[in-house]
Amino acid sequence: MASGTSTAGTGLVPRAIGVAVCSELEVHLGIADRVLAEFVVNLDRASASAASFAAALRDQGVELPDYLVRSLHAVITAIPVINGGAE
Repeated sequence: MASGTSTAGTGLVPRAIGVAVCSELEVHLGIADRVLAEFVVNLDRASASAASFAAALRDQGVELPDYLVRSLHAVITAIPVINGGAE
């Protein structure tokens, strides 16, 4: 993960998404962790909606306020994934 870029199927997330999610987590929880951000992004990308994202987080034992789940979902879905491209 030296370059911070992503390709489809690797499980890594593009830098822009990781930075945006890290920023949201830091603002709301005081935690800025790239690995946590990637975990959150991967859960969201595997979810069809904000509600299913919230359920996936709860299934993993992550309890976040609804407003933060909606905010994270909005940030993640606002940045498109470019398959095979580097950011």
